[in-house]
Amino acid sequence: AGTLVGFVAFVSEIIARKKIIPQWLSRKILHTFSVGLCGLMPFLLKELDALFWIVLVSEFLLFFLVGSGILFKEDSGRKSWGIALFPIPYLFSIWQFPMHPWLIAIPMIVLALSDSAAAIFGKLFAKNYFNLTGDPKSMIGSIAFFISTCAILFFVPLFIAIPHVFRGNLFLLFI
Repeated sequence: AGTLVGFVAFVSEIIARKKIIPQWLSRKILHTFSVGLCGLMPFLLKELDALFWIVLVSEFLLFFLVGSGILFKEDSGRKSWGIALFPIPYLFSIWQFPMHPWLIAIPMIVLALSDSAAAIFGKLFAKNYFNLTGDPKSMIGSIAFFISTCAILFFVPLFIAIPHVFRGNLFLLFI
């Protein structure tokens, strides 16, 4: 899985640098693939200890690559710290919920799909932006995030095992 993510990162960087697709779209492809794969890994592995250590080592590598400017720059030239920061809550989730893979998977699936939906809809359709954290955000992107998150919370439980006690309150729990 790590090799596959590395390959997708390499290819997405190449196609962005060669201007085959816009850099922001290349980032979203990598983001969706790698974070989505992180959401699936707890179901593919019986033991999460190895995953924890692999992600921890990768975290240091990502901080180096972003900090040094070797990879993962935005179109504006700003360093893309999100790729280096997302493994921190992922590591916490693996450490905290190793016996409940759904508590690891669902937030990662939301991050993979809803964040990408927000960025794509915001980039393609937004005319007005607001600023909360230094990055421009749009209402259309926020709505895309919310709708895709609701869809994930509705459909994902149909495909993964979630304890019955949580099924009825899943929307409230995550939203």
